[in-house]
Amino acid sequence: MAVLEMQKICICALKKERKPIIEYIQRSGVVEIKERKVKKGFSKMDTSVAKSSFERNAALAENALEVLEQYEPEKKSMFSSLEGKRQVASNEFKRISDNRDEIMDKISAILNLQKEISAKQNDILKLKANIEAVKPWLNMDVPGATTGTEKTAFIYGSFPGNITQEQLYQQIQSNEKFPKASDVRIFYSDKNQTCVAGFCMKKDAEQFEEALRQMDFSRPSLIMRSIPEVSKEKWTKRIAEFENSIDNRIEELRQLAEDREDIQLAADYFNSRAEKYDVLGRILQTKHVFIITGYIPKKEFEKLKETLTDKFTVMIEAEEISAKEQPPVLLENNAFARPVEGVVESFGLPKKGEFDPSAIMAVFYYILFGMMLSDAAYGLIIFLACFIAIKKFPRMGDSLNKSLHMFMYCGISTTIWGLLFGGFFGDAITVVSNVFFHKNIELKALWFVPLNDPMRLLMYSMVIGIIHMFLGLGIKGYMLLKDNKIVDFICDVLLWYSLLIGLILLLLPTDLFASISQMTFVFPVWLTILSKVLTIIGLVGLLLMSGRRKGNKWAIRIALGAYDIYNVTGWLSDLLSYSRLLALGLATGVIASVVNSMGSMIGDGPVGIIVFIIVFIVGHTLNLAINLLGAYVHTNRLQYVEFFGKFYEGGGRAFNPFTLKTKYVELDKGEK
Repeated sequence: MAVLEMQKICICALKKERKPIIEYIQRSGVVEIKERKVKKGFSKMDTSVAKSSFERNAALAENALEVLEQYEPEKKSMFSSLEGKRQVASNEFKRISDNRDEIMDKISAILNLQKEISAKQNDILKLKANIEAVKPWLNMDVPGATTGTEKTAFIYGSFPGNITQEQLYQQIQSNEKFPKASDVRIFYSDKNQTCVAGFCMKKDAEQFEEALRQMDFSRPSLIMRSIPEVSKEKWTKRIAEFENSIDNRIEELRQLAEDREDIQLAADYFNSRAEKYDVLGRILQTKHVFIITGYIPKKEFEKLKETLTDKFTVMIEAEEISAKEQPPVLLENNAFARPVEGVVESFGLPKKGEFDPSAIMAVFYYILFGMMLSDAAYGLIIFLACFIAIKKFPRMGDSLNKSLHMFMYCGISTTIWGLLFGGFFGDAITVVSNVFFHKNIELKALWFVPLNDPMRLLMYSMVIGIIHMFLGLGIKGYMLLKDNKIVDFICDVLLWYSLLIGLILLLLPTDLFASISQMTFVFPVWLTILSKVLTIIGLVGLLLMSGRRKGNKWAIRIALGAYDIYNVTGWLSDLLSYSRLLALGLATGVIASVVNSMGSMIGDGPVGIIVFIIVFIVGHTLNLAINLLGAYVHTNRLQYVEFFGKFYEGGGRAFNPFTLKTKYVELDKGEK
């Protein structure tokens, strides 16, 4: 349950050993390098060219992998996302470096093949467009480039819309500009256009075309040098040639896919080198030495110092972080609390001096989640699914590993609450025993059945909510005491405890509470007096002290105090939010019971058994999915709003060490 203590680190070493030192720091992944301004006597190396070169090579490798994935997809199992990155020996990067030119040639070959394929695909599209455009002219048995004979002119084109030969002649006859010695024949028409060929004397060609244009005549955009049918056959043949060429190049790509793993390794290698040169360009150096400054977890300092001083000529110093400086944040928790670190990070990491709530939050997270889902069978399914995945895929990503561990613990909690409430696929045991075996067998609840006593569950939900929120307020008090803010602790924590506990004690023995909870409390006189005293102390204290920072401006202080007291309604609203424990818990059980009832409606015959099994599987799968999502969302909300709202601000910056950030492979840790 801790935010790892950070300290500054300063490494000064010989410039000639710069490369191996930086590479070791990158592999160790425990130092966040901080850029410093250039000081007198120091300079920074311009690594932009080398960095750009590696970034360009990495981008080319990524593009090549995308091409291979398009034409020869990598074979992956359905659980590939759980398997983690491929593990390789650390000397594999050296092999890639030694064979860099050969690998880049393969990458270039892949990209060139893709360019050729794309070019030929574009050519095919153009030829297909030509074929589509020439279809209306296939009945024309003269070359498209024909203009006529020595004494006659030939012209072809189209009119918009569908026109019959008779309609065409009528329009020609009504147009006086048409030469007498001319003719126009239709050889194709559809609803969009009518294709025609016209003949006239050579001397009348211009007049003839002008008359046609007055009827919205237009020449075709595609100029055909040959007879249309011949052009179509030629283009069809070329398309077949291009397609055959594409098939050959795809086959070459598939052969190059054998080098996919090396290309993946190369992509990670180039990216890691780009990051290294980025760091090289940010560190200070002189002619003979260089300096690295940054942050390191305190517990890692001695180990790094010992290794570097054994291998290199280097001086390493540690420095405490100043009070004004905001260090990066790295959480470290035990196996029970570590899975919920992702939930905390989603809200915001603790800022400097703030409490890491992971451990305490984990306890309530698992409890609240289990109460909301509250079915032993569902919990068992979640637990087994997560447990098997964790054991079968030990090298999965850290974030996914945390999530599965979190849901595994939530599954255990759900199973326990399900047994306490007597839910196992709802009332499946009772329904199956009655309908199919004609016996009444029940899974007895170890505590009580919420469906039979919902108000009881509501009261316990409220109790858990009060404990949860009071604990959050207590953590706030702890942080104030740690910072030696005694007055703030008394005014902002103790007075609120006094007011809230007093109000609760005043409420418990009332008839209103008894009618709601079906529970009666009778307090002795001294406890009744105590509840009134606590309430008055809390009210008066908050009224006078909430605005204490305003000094002697009592009117403002009292106004601010009254406004602070009004926040009691906020506490009531937060408390009512815990009624979702009742709502979601009942929803799971009710829907499960409805599914069981629907499945058993047909009876105990063979058909009834088949229908029950189908309805059971589909219904409970949907119920589990919906309520699993609901439990996850609402558990997070109760942490973020009702619990964190009492003490936690967040806003810390995550620790971002200089490390090997690989996408495809993972270095064997034993060979670092």
